[in-house]
Amino acid sequence: MTKSWPLAFFSFATGIALAYLGNWLVAVILLLCLILAGILFRSQSLRIGLCLLIAMAGMLYFSLAGHKVPQQLSVVERASLTGRVTSFSFSEADKTSFYFQPDQPEPYQKNLRVVCLFQPTISRGRSGSAERSA
Repeated sequence: MTKSWPLAFFSFATGIALAYLGNWLVAVILLLCLILAGILFRSQSLRIGLCLLIAMAGMLYFSLAGHKVPQQLSVVERASLTGRVTSFSFSEADKTSFYFQPDQPEPYQKNLRVVCLFQPTISRGRSGSAERSA
């Protein structure tokens, strides 16, 4: 029984990897190969069928819980935003960070973490502006 846990883990990870890649043609071909292997090797058909189900569970898990990086994020060399600071600033040596909520957020800009390599003069909740340069 202990030999089947690594196989279950590998099957689940394979399902997650296939879902992450997003190439469903490759996923379907691989799953069809597993079905064909289960038909050809009758003695291992239960183990192959379980691998197939666990891989499909991994694909389902990633499609429900996985977060892909958006493809069309804009790259801006220098930007200026107005909004309010939503957290107290955290200082570590020469670095200060805080969370900033823009007045008019674009997608993926609802809460921004701002990191400064200097000591800014900010306070929580005040309306202000922040400049960003890459």
